[in-house]
Parts: sequence; C-alpha cells; structure tokens
Amino acid sequence: MKLHKEDTHLFETFVDTLINRANGKSNKQKASAPAPAPVIPVTITKEQSNLSEKYLNYFQTLYSFEKRIQLYNSVENVLSSFNTTIAKFVDTKDTALFFFNEDKSSLLPVAGLASREAQIFIDRAYQNGLLSAAFATGKLTIVQTAKKSLIDNKPENHIVIPIPENKDYRGALTILSNLPSFKDHLLEFQLINIMLRMTVNKIDSLALKRNLKTTVEELHTFQSKLSNDFKLSAIGELTYGVVEHIFSPLQVILSSADMLRTSVPEDDHEVIDNIKEQIEKVKSIIQPLVKFAQTSTVNPALEGCCLNDFIADYYEVVNPSLKQMNYECILDLEEGLPTIVSSPNELNQFFISLFTLLKSEPQSSGGILLQTKHQNDQILLKIASTDYLPLLIEYEKNPTRDLSLMMISRFISKHDGKVIMETSRGNGSTITLIFPLKRKSV
Repeated sequence: MKLHKEDTHLFETFVDTLINRANGKSNKQKASAPAPAPVIPVTITKEQSNLSEKYLNYFQTLYSFEKRIQLYNSVENVLSSFNTTIAKFVDTKDTALFFFNEDKSSLLPVAGLASREAQIFIDRAYQNGLLSAAFATGKLTIVQTAKKSLIDNKPENHIVIPIPENKDYRGALTILSNLPSFKDHLLEFQLINIMLRMTVNKIDSLALKRNLKTTVEELHTFQSKLSNDFKLSAIGELTYGVVEHIFSPLQVILSSADMLRTSVPEDDHEVIDNIKEQIEKVKSIIQPLVKFAQTSTVNPALEGCCLNDFIADYYEVVNPSLKQMNYECILDLEEGLPTIVSSPNELNQFFISLFTLLKSEPQSSGGILLQTKHQNDQILLKIASTDYLPLLIEYEKNPTRDLSLMMISRFISKHDGKVIMETSRGNGSTITLIFPLKRKSV
C-alpha cells in the first residue's frame, strides 16, 4: 500500500531524531524546506490576443444567428440572415442555396432566391460534371472562373459546399469570392458548414409547418364536406319521398280529368285539356329532380358514364334558376361521345361544385356554354362563362383555398385528368377539363 501525503514539507528521519537527542539537540527541530520553485511569467502577444478576440466574435456571431433564425417564419428571412452572416466570416460577392429537383436532373434555387449569374454557373457546372468532385467526396470544392473582379482585378472563384442527406446529396451552397483557396480559412468554413446545417434544418421545419397547416385546412374542409354530404343525402332522400307523394295526387288528377272530360260538354274540353297540359308540365319539371335525387343517394360505384347524359340531366335541374338570374345556358355536346369510368354520385357532386364555382361572382346577367368533344383518346369538357372569376387565378397556387376548387381538383385527379383555368376582366372565364379514356388506376 502506498501513502500519498498532501503535505510535502520535509522532516528529519526517525534515526536522525535519535542521533540528535543523543547529542542534546531538540527533536522539534525540523529539516529546512526546499526553496519554492520560481514563478515563470506568461507573456501573451498582441497577435494572440487579437486572435482570441476574433474567435470569440465568431462564436458569438454563430450563437446569435441560431437564435435569430428560430424567430423567422419565412424562408426568405432565413436565407437573408444566412447570406449576411456568411459575409462576416469570409469575403463574398454572391451566395446562393440550391436543392435538387425530384429526379435530380437539375439544381433549383431555394425559394427562387438566386442571382442570374449563380443560376447559370450551377446549371453549367452540374451539366459539365464540374460538381462531381464535390458530390463524390462531400468536401468543399473551388471551381475557378476566368472572370476577375472589377474592383481589385482579382480572379473570382465559386466555392461549392455540398449538402448531404442520408447517403445522398440534397443540394449545394455556392459562394462567389476572391479567395484563391480555403486553407487559411478552415475555421471560417467549418462555421459556415455549421450555419448551413442550421439553415437547412430551419427550412425543413418551415416546410413541415406549412404541410401540417395545409393538412389541417384540408381536414377541416373535408369535415365540412362530410357534414354537407350528410345533409345533401338527407335532402335527397326527403326530396325523393316528397316527389313520390306529389306524383300520386297528380296521377289522380289526370285520371279524374280524363273521366271528367267524357261527362262534360265539348265546350269545356278545352279547360280539361289545359288542366292536363299544366299537370304534364309539373311532371316534366319534377322528373329530372327525381332522377338526380336517386343517383345522389346510392353508394358510389364505378361504371361507364356518358358526360353528355349527366350534363343534360343537370341542365334540366339548374336551368330554371339560371333563367331567373337572366343567364343563358347553351349546350354544345358532341354526339356519340365515348363513356368514361366514373361514379354517378361523384359526377353529380362534381357538377354541383362546378355550378357553385361558376356562380361565385354573380352578375346581373350573362351566359354559360358547356361543350364536350372527343379528341386524341380524351374527353374534353369546356365551360365558358361571361363572368370574371378571380378564384380561378388562385387555382395554380392553392387549389385548396376554395371548397369547390378543391372538389374539382380532387375529382379530376381521381380520373388522371387535367384542369386548365383561365379568367380575365372583359373576356370572362374558361374552365377546360380533360378526362383520359384510359386511366392508370381505377
């Protein structure tokens, strides 16, 4: 066992103590302690002090950047702060962040924020294989250019930093600078790499929030639609029952009119015929409503559906309302139109959404044209309106903004089709729906 003393003062040994006592010396006398080691002063040069201050500023800048971007809610603000902070580490002329598209055929600027020069460079460099070294090694790479700065006549170089993602690469950061190499700025580029990871993570977080918000909005929309569907289903069943009850008295009136006609003078036959004519008009008005109510209450089932038939039936239902609004509706339906595979119930809901969209900006009067055409193994349904519909402008940006727009978009997507919407003041609006006869999935 070893004993380590904390008190390192030297004392005389036991043997020396005995000898000293024999010689008459005091046993309390101790051996003198060794002189303390001299203190060597540490001298910090001005260069070392400046370097320490520089590194401290770097890490304070990095910390401030991280705190700042956490408060931003837009990609534009994050990238602006990122570019500004990079300039505090190295001299930069231009900075741009690019992500690959889905098939990795090209690099696209994040949020569309890239100069024309940066976009031209990244396109040419990627197509000519100049970025292969960066993506192969995953390390920072300098691509030299023949261009020189107009200020100091120094050659300008593009510094490329690849952005890894799992075992692949997601994109790259390009920095236009006068630096001939990065060997003297290793710490600076390490800090830029850390900032780059922070920036990409923040962009992903914002995208996730947007997707979550869109999902919640769609959920609320579908919940609203589901509630409306239940109401429409109940109205359809009620309508069908009420109409059946109306038909029975009408039939009794018709039969009674026929019997009455045989027992009244011929002078009164005109009155009886007029009664019968008015009853037939009532039946002709109610009949399309009965047919529409029947198809709306059954469970969706896929079958061959002719758009012309559904348009004609729906026309009979909505035309009275259009006439009251001083709107003229014209049908231009191609004869012998092939059928599409669809659900009658969904088609009826589609026409309801379409009519709702067309009347979102009602005018005092106007006109609507519905046209069908068979062309190149596709069924084209074109709806033209004299009204200006500003909602159509938002379709490309956000088709879920309006319930009718979203329902039309979902319906066309199910049929592997396409929607083209155009609107302008003075020219009205046009909606072209393209249904392929051969669907990828049913």
